[in-house]
Amino acid sequence: MNNRILSYLPGIVIGVALAVVGILLDWPFVVTAAAALGIVIVVWLIYVVNAVIRFGWLRRFNQTIRRLKGGDAEAAIAELEAKRAGGDRSFEGTLALAAAYNYVGRGADAEPLVREAQSLLDRAGTCGKKDTSSRAKCDLVLVAQYDTQIVQGHFAEAAHGLRSRVSQAVQPNFMTAIIAWAFFLAGDSYNANVVLGHLQPATSRGNNKRMISLKYQFAVAYMRHKLLGEDTRAALVTHSDQLADWEAEATRNTANPYGARLCEILDEVRPLMA
Repeated sequence: MNNRILSYLPGIVIGVALAVVGILLDWPFVVTAAAALGIVIVVWLIYVVNAVIRFGWLRRFNQTIRRLKGGDAEAAIAELEAKRAGGDRSFEGTLALAAAYNYVGRGADAEPLVREAQSLLDRAGTCGKKDTSSRAKCDLVLVAQYDTQIVQGHFAEAAHGLRSRVSQAVQPNFMTAIIAWAFFLAGDSYNANVVLGHLQPATSRGNNKRMISLKYQFAVAYMRHKLLGEDTRAALVTHSDQLADWEAEATRNTANPYGARLCEILDEVRPLMA
C-alpha cells in the first residue's frame, strides 16, 4: 500500500506547487485547477486505501498460495496449523489451510475446513453481496470444495458443484475451464464437450472475465485435442513449461485417485509434444 500511495506524490507536489504559484501571482484559474487536482488525488487515494483494506484477506491468502507453489508447502502447513491451534479461526486462515491440504493431496483433511469457511461466509451473509471482494470469497470457497472433491476422486461431483456459480464468478472463464476438466477426469465426454463450448478466448492476465491460468490453458488444449479432434499440438508446445507443473501435481497426489487419473492423462499428453 505504501508504494501505491507514494506513486501519487508527484501529483500531490504538482498540485501544491500550482496552488502556491496561483496564490502568489493572483491567478484564480491556477488555484482552482490545483484545488480540483488535489480533490481528484484525495478521492483516488481514499478509493485505493479502501480497496487495500477490503482485499487484505486475499493478499494474505495469496501469500500462502505462493509459498505452496514455491516448494514451501510443509512449512506453510505447519505455520497455519500452529496459528489455528493458537485460536486463529479467521476466514483467510481457515481457507488457506484447506488450500494447503488440498495442494498436497490431503482432501479429507481439507473438507471440514472448507465447510467451516463456508459457514463463516453464511453467517456474514457474504454470498448475497455483489461487491468483488465478497464474490471472490464465495468463489474461492467453492473452488476449495472442488479441489477437495477432485483429490478424493469425486470428479463429477466437483464439476456439478461449480456449474451454478459460473454466472456470478469473478473469473467465469477460469471456472468454466476447471468444470470441463472435472468432467473430463470423470470420463464424461458429453458434459466436458458442452462446457468447453462455453469457453471464451483465454487470457492469462488483465481481463478477469476471460482469464484462465496457463496451467489450465494447457489442460484445455489437451481436452480440445482429445474430445473435439482439434490439432492443438502447437498450443501444447507453447505452454510446454506447464507440463512440469502437472507432473508435480501428479506426484503430490500419488496416493489418491486423482494422482492415478492424472498419470494416465500425462502419458497421453507427452507423445503429442514430441
